[in-house]
Amino acid sequence: IYPDRQHFAMRYGTPQDWLTTTSNIVWTQGEYDPWRGGGVVTGFDSSSSLHVLTIPKGAHHLDLFFSHENDTQEVIDVRKFEMQ
Repeated sequence: IYPDRQHFAMRYGTPQDWLTTTSNIVWTQGEYDPWRGGGVVTGFDSSSSLHVLTIPKGAHHLDLFFSHENDTQEVIDVRKFEMQ
């Protein structure tokens, strides 16, 4: 079995397509997220409402967990950005 490397682009479009068809999306991933390589990892123009954020020393969906006293400033900042 071989992966279909065009499936995602054919089904959902490319990041360039998203610039004209979507808005207000924030993709986040932790630096240590095992799924990071399969996600959106490139940034968009700063005037776009599409954002890609990486949490240093973060794991998979760390930003979606409840707040904790040991949260790093980076994850706190990402959560604040997501709520804007």
